[in-house]
Amino acid sequence: VINGDDFYGRKLTALTKGKVFTYGIKSNSDYAGSINSLSIEGTTFTINGTGYETHLVGEHNVYNILASFTLAKVMGIDDEIIGRAISNIKNVPGRFERVVSGKDYHLFVDYAHTPDALDHLLDAANTLKKGRVITVFGCGGDRDRGKRPIMGSITEKKSDIVIVTSDNPRSEDPDDIIDDIRKGLKGSNHIIVPDRKEAIYKAVEEARKNDIVLIAGKGHEDYQILKEKTIHFDDREIALQAIGELDR
Repeated sequence: VINGDDFYGRKLTALTKGKVFTYGIKSNSDYAGSINSLSIEGTTFTINGTGYETHLVGEHNVYNILASFTLAKVMGIDDEIIGRAISNIKNVPGRFERVVSGKDYHLFVDYAHTPDALDHLLDAANTLKKGRVITVFGCGGDRDRGKRPIMGSITEKKSDIVIVTSDNPRSEDPDDIIDDIRKGLKGSNHIIVPDRKEAIYKAVEEARKNDIVLIAGKGHEDYQILKEKTIHFDDREIALQAIGELDR
């Protein structure tokens, strides 16, 4: 089962000696998807002409469903069961997870902590946006330093406002990590807020009607790894706390 839209997927198709089943949105695949509508509330699409609806948001999730759909068909699973599963599937915690806040803007947390993941996340947000995209992100300490300016550049280009902050700094000085990110920032649409809690508060404070606030890097994690200790820290909890306090 191979993504027919992917460059390396097509290379794999050419190399394999086994039976190949392809899926895709942009290519002539065995299981061809077509997106009808994308919104904050969910997605409607067709696969080989049959319509489906999911609560999951974004083109990337249509690809995920197409992969699962293709595998299910190859395994001989009944169409009715597949359709029911697509309708009932729940969002994976921390993966483009919507934080329901009751506000007229939209909050999401996501685990994206690599250039490719962040790029796809921002593409999904920009497809859905009716206002601005406000992105909070940082980079982990004791990890690949080379990706930091790349992630800064991607985020700056695909966000209206960027708030650069700490992720899990581990043994590194958070300011040193931010300095590495800064090397990729060329514009003026970024704010540096090293304390992650303060950064999330700043994003909530900046948010206006129809904006999308993305809090990236930690997703489902409920901790933050500092130099001396690990503390409880959940981006979702902090975002809701910020809304509650700023509404007073």
